[in-house]
Amino acid sequence: MTESTGQPAVARIDVPRLPSGRIQRKMPDPYTRPSISVGTPPEQRRQWRHVLACDLRAGDTVPGVGVVGPVHEDHTGGPQGWNVRVEGGDGKTVVFSATASVFAFVPRGRG
Repeated sequence: MTESTGQPAVARIDVPRLPSGRIQRKMPDPYTRPSISVGTPPEQRRQWRHVLACDLRAGDTVPGVGVVGPVHEDHTGGPQGWNVRVEGGDGKTVVFSATASVFAFVPRGRG
């Protein structure tokens, strides 16, 4: 008994504590599947860049043209240089000077 309260003394018992922090559960093996990365490999990623018209290739995207189809170089431009004729996917044809800067969606590292 304690003298101040008149109650019987209670023995203290140390209780083990659980680890603090977040505990992650692991799904059982029959319910797990291998992960698949659906991202595009770095060598195939594309970006918007200013490129020379003579550097355009089939598959690039150009505003006002769309997805570029065949690219034809015309070397009869005289002393000013040559022209590049770009055909879009819908049949639209645009002619650029070969040294003109064109804003296009091209693979990374090109341009």
